[in-house]
Amino acid sequence: MNQLILTAEMGIAQALNGLKKHQEAILKIDKVIHDFHQSGNLNAEAYALLLRGYFYSKLHQFSRAEPSYLQSAALYEKLGNPQKLSNIYTHLSGHYTDLKDIDKALEYGEKTLALALKSSNLGLQWDAYAILAEARAVEGNHKLAYQHMGKAFETLLESSKQTLESQTILMREQFDAERKEKENTILAEKLAIDGLILSSKKREIWILSILVIVMTISLVALLRAYRSTRYLAQHDGLTGLLNRRQVLRQGEQEFERAKRYHTPLSIVSFDIDHFKEINDEFGHAEGDKVLKCVGNICKDVVRGSDFVGRLGGEEFLIVLSHSEKEGALKFAERVRERLSQDVNHHLRCTVTASFGVVQMSANDTDFESLLQRADIAMYHAKSHGRNQCSTVDLQIVSSA
Repeated sequence: MNQLILTAEMGIAQALNGLKKHQEAILKIDKVIHDFHQSGNLNAEAYALLLRGYFYSKLHQFSRAEPSYLQSAALYEKLGNPQKLSNIYTHLSGHYTDLKDIDKALEYGEKTLALALKSSNLGLQWDAYAILAEARAVEGNHKLAYQHMGKAFETLLESSKQTLESQTILMREQFDAERKEKENTILAEKLAIDGLILSSKKREIWILSILVIVMTISLVALLRAYRSTRYLAQHDGLTGLLNRRQVLRQGEQEFERAKRYHTPLSIVSFDIDHFKEINDEFGHAEGDKVLKCVGNICKDVVRGSDFVGRLGGEEFLIVLSHSEKEGALKFAERVRERLSQDVNHHLRCTVTASFGVVQMSANDTDFESLLQRADIAMYHAKSHGRNQCSTVDLQIVSSA
């Protein structure tokens, strides 16, 4: 069968699965796998096997999903595709974590990490550390879970730095090009004016006025470019929320203010549940829609004195000034309910999130220590079923 037709059939299977017609989707993908195998297209066969694993996973039939994942992994290993192989091991580790089979979860998590460290792909490294942190948290080894999550955030920070540097270079080049173009335009106009033979004082005044207008327009354009550059440097391009660097900077300022004036300060750290599976099943475009919806909800619910930012990936942070833990927990519950209602109403996929809520204490030396406590609380919520808010305290977890 023509490869384009088989690819189209595979897309139909994905659409059927997205419409929750799982049995039809599985029958369709079974035939596609057979035909790709007969044609000798190993790459397409490996991807079709991976999709079948996703389909069975959605039906919570992991005993049937696992063979498809392993067959796909064998083909990708033969094809020398470490990124796809790492993706499969990540899914296997996550499934075993959900099944509380921690030994298997850690085995595949370590395989994922080994592949990720051999590559320069920081996204793979983030996934590997995060899946290991989740497995350790379910195991009850919160110390190792925290260490793995720390590595994940170091990787995310490095990725954010690289992204910011590339964006800054691009914006600087665009800014310099626009400025050079405007300078050349002004210079050309000035030379043209200098070459004119003025016949009267009135004509001189008219030409001077034109030059002033041109320079004013150029200055306004430069000012707009500067404001646009500043906005892009402080905000996340997808959600419009503060980016990681800016929300942490403002959080540190709010921490110092609360400490100086002895006012309460609480933060809410939350992470979209199973976001990787949303991307894998529905595509990254649908995942971007989820992130945009979450961003809009956050902007809608926060007070004028509070602020919210995207830390990276599917993780967000809300800083609530003059708020104690009880009020912050109620606020987090409202956000969680809005996510379940609004996002699920507008999109095809089911979206939930896990929240960690903490209040600044005398033991917090800086904003980073407060954020670490919030992360522990969030991962406690994840390890206890997800789609909930947790106020577990860092000191309690450390002494357990």
